[in-house]
Formats: sequence, C-alpha cells, structure tokens
Amino acid sequence: MMIFTHARSSTTLHDPAHAVAEGASSGAFDVPCNLPADSPAVTDALKEHGTMPVAGTRWFGLSTSQLVLAGISGVLVLAAVILVAVSTGPSDTPGLVTGVVLGVIGLVVGAITAVSARARRRGLLALATAWHNGWLRFAPAEVGAVWVDRTVLHGQARPDRVNQDHRYWYRALVRVHPTDGHGPFTVTTEPFQALGDRDGHPHDLRTAPGPLDSFEPEYANGWTIARYVAGDADACAASATVTTNLSDDQVRAALAASGHAGH
Repeated sequence: MMIFTHARSSTTLHDPAHAVAEGASSGAFDVPCNLPADSPAVTDALKEHGTMPVAGTRWFGLSTSQLVLAGISGVLVLAAVILVAVSTGPSDTPGLVTGVVLGVIGLVVGAITAVSARARRRGLLALATAWHNGWLRFAPAEVGAVWVDRTVLHGQARPDRVNQDHRYWYRALVRVHPTDGHGPFTVTTEPFQALGDRDGHPHDLRTAPGPLDSFEPEYANGWTIARYVAGDADACAASATVTTNLSDDQVRAALAASGHAGH
C-alpha cells in the first residue's frame, strides 16, 4: 500500500474549526474523556515510534524552520553589533549603515519568529492537554484523487510561457476510518505543494476525471493518519486533519497496527 506523504507537516499546527484551541480554552480538555477510545494497538504504535501528540518536538517547541529563522536573526544581530562597534571613524560610515540595516532586519526576523513560536507553543500545549486526557483520536485515512487548488506564476507573462515557473498547490479528498466506533467520514486536506508539469498534472500523484471517481483504485493516492477531536460525528469530521506533524515511522507503524500495512 502506498503512503501519502504530502500535507503531513506544518509550522503552524493545523486546527480545523479551532476545535483544539476552543477545547483547551473552555477547559473541556482538563477532564478525562469518557467517549470510546481509539484502538490500543494504534495508540501504542504511535507512542512507540515517536513523541506524541507531535513528533520531534524541539527546543521550546520550535519547528525546524523556526529554529533556522531564530539562528539567522541571531547571526544578523551579532553581525550588526560587530559592524557598529568597529565603525568608529568618518570613513567607517558605510560599515555603520550596513550594521544598522542588518540589525533592523535581524530584529524584524526575530520578532516574526517570536510571534510564530508563541502561537506554535500555545497550540502544542493545547494538543498535549487534549492528548493527556484522551480527547485526541488518530485513525487510518485513505487519500483519494488530488486536484489543483491554486497556481503561483513566477516570471513575466508571455504567450509562449518561456521563462515562466509554474508552482501548483493541490488538495485531496480523504476518507477517515476511525477505530473508536464512529463510521467513516470524508474531509479535504489543506493545500499542499507538489511537483507538476506546466499544465498542473502532478508527477507523483493521481488525479480523477470527477469527484465521484476520487476513491476508485486507479485514482487513489495511498494512506496516511488523520487526527481529530473526540465528539459526535459532526464534531469529528469538522476537526479532522491529516496535517498531524507525525513522523513517517509513526504513520507506517499506526497503519500497520490498524491492518493497513504500507510500503
């Protein structure tokens, strides 16, 4: 079985319908969930192959991209301090100006990173509380056909499309198969970028002629793991996402534990 690797990770933790944020702020996650739990085999597989509820949580909860930006900010500020410190005479004005510019850029990058990191940490704390008290569910999810969500064009618009770079963002239908007693339900992924030709046909994904064909075997795009908040059928579907930030090992282990062994 094919594993769907797109739309799995995001710097900003995905929270459809703000279900996790609202559950945390209302205090609903502060008490143990009394609704039916996931398959113990799936839960154990996820815990044995990585941290939960998000894989690879780093210093202060920062993502890899946030750590890189924090490092860039620090380097720019340090370079600015050095340039300003050594620019002591009239002939050093260019160095002083460069130092000030670098310092401003470094501070702006640092401020943006700090805001992003704060939002991510808040999301991580909400997810951790929900996970600790049994409110999060993780289930195998079948990914159907993809379609073009939007196109980003780089380069001057020309009829012959020479020197143009087309970047495509896609979405896909996903059928979630809960292991907590709920019936299957369908959701749509967040937009994700994938390689495609100039006409938008993806290189490693399958498209379908129409939405009714999305889950036909010849158009399906494999399996992944979806996360949602426990509740009634409507609440589960509204909060479901495949952007779980789980690792590849966790996804494969959970699929195998649920009876969907991928390769």
